[in-house]
Amino acid sequence: MSQQVHVFRFLGTKIRDDLWEIDPSEHKHILKVLRMTGGEAVECFDGYGSWSKGALDIQGPNKILATSCQSFAASKSQARFILALGALKHGDIDTLLPDLIELGVDELALFVGQGDQKDRINQKQDERWQRIVTASMKQSKRVDRMVIVKFASLQDLVEHYYEISVAPTASKTPVGVVLKPNGHQFSKLHREFAFDQNSRLLAVVGPEKGFTQVEEDLLEGRRFVAVRIGPHILRATTAAVAIAAIAVSSLNP
Repeated sequence: MSQQVHVFRFLGTKIRDDLWEIDPSEHKHILKVLRMTGGEAVECFDGYGSWSKGALDIQGPNKILATSCQSFAASKSQARFILALGALKHGDIDTLLPDLIELGVDELALFVGQGDQKDRINQKQDERWQRIVTASMKQSKRVDRMVIVKFASLQDLVEHYYEISVAPTASKTPVGVVLKPNGHQFSKLHREFAFDQNSRLLAVVGPEKGFTQVEEDLLEGRRFVAVRIGPHILRATTAAVAIAAIAVSSLNP
């Protein structure tokens, strides 16, 4: 019985449907770590919905191509599941990103809680986060990049997503939820949402210190539905992964 050969995936740019150029950031890994010599079957992706299957063509240390490619493009759509997180420690976000990417979170919105004295959202982290995103996309073979958006406050976040954070009615699925220990059990409530292919969901997980009264009033004013996951109080990182898993599977039955 022949053993299946692993096909590596690399970040690249499509020149035309049958030709891709592999990103320079991948060259060292290809040449020094994997010691590939050319001719191997590879996959390329651009991080924005396009990917291909082809053959590795090493033209030199500074130019590596994928030739004889068959290219594909995922259908582009508006972000369907947005996960909003109160500012966490950078290390927590670093650890969390691969899980969220693998689960299929479309957009991660980070905000600074009103009770936080220190702004933990640092511009210098962007480059590191994007490297983690790219690596996780390669590992999971996800083709669309999860967008990371940063906000100075919860109010700024809610105003940005105003169109999807509409007030629910008796006949309309609520699209804004916030995790709270005394909320409705989300695993039961989500069955009543009747999600379809056009549904969008914004889930808010509060900062480590919890919401201030002003933030509570803001969410209540926008009529976010309070939900919980299980009988226990969850850490923010645990809650983020749990709500993502349930929400993504609900939006993509």
